[in-house]
Amino acid sequence: MAGVTPRDLPLMANYGPDLERAQVAIGAGLARAEVPAPERTVAVPRPGAIPYHSGWEALDYTGRVGTTRGDDDTDPTSAVRRAHPTVVVVPSPGPYVPRTAQGLRVPEAVAGYRLLAQVRMREGNWQHVFALPEWAAPVTTAVADSVRDTGDGRAPERYEASLDRWLDRVFGRL
Repeated sequence: MAGVTPRDLPLMANYGPDLERAQVAIGAGLARAEVPAPERTVAVPRPGAIPYHSGWEALDYTGRVGTTRGDDDTDPTSAVRRAHPTVVVVPSPGPYVPRTAQGLRVPEAVAGYRLLAQVRMREGNWQHVFALPEWAAPVTTAVADSVRDTGDGRAPERYEASLDRWLDRVFGRL
């Protein structure tokens, strides 16, 4: 490594476990939730692990991936309010629900929804899961079970251990 350590090396080295602890767990929980197919819609800031592992139709409320948000002029809050998805996932730098996230005015976007889960992905990155009241019970149970199964209650892996694992994987393929 020649003594060079990029600032974001901990993020890169831990991304897989972080992703599994939060977004994969949320997606897997949604997949198991007893919600009828027409209601399986989730709004996320970037489609990725959550819609992939859930199989739910995703609304990218930031409009960064494809054109799932709708009109280019539509702001994230309007897109979510218009789509009225069953679940809305909001990222945050802490265990609190932010006022804004990725352009989404959170209180306005999730008005009428229930906060079901606050899942720590890593230090400085949380995922807050909201659902419409009529689907709160099955979504809460399924997501909570899935998050618990991934070990969310534990502290994330030690950076040193995960860095060694990551370097072994990188250099083991050379």
